Amino acid sequence: MKKWIFTLLFVSFIVVGCSQDDNDIDIEQLEAEYEELLEKIEEKELEYEQLVEEVEQLRQELEEAEGDSDSNEESDTNGDNGEGGQEEETAEETVEGIDGRLR
Repeated sequence: MKKWIFTLLFVSFIVVGCSQDDNDIDIEQLEAEYEELLEKIEEKELEYEQLVEEVEQLRQELEEAEGDSDSNEESDTNGDNGEGGQEEETAEETVEGIDGRLR
């Protein structure tokens, strides 16, 4: 009977010891994965900040371009909207009728 008790205790120590080793490995692996995820989060935060800055810069450039186009339209003295002196076609045309009158 003592032999069986000793054998059961020995087996239980082995099982508990092995499972403890597995837990240690799992914990170390999880900590390593956690650190990797933290690094990825930091990288993504930096990318996000860069994108926000880029969007802000593009927004300012767009506002400046709209401001320039507004000032160009205001400085157009001949009213041709920068078309270089070409006359704008109108919807009304002079048409000669059947009786020879201009309409």
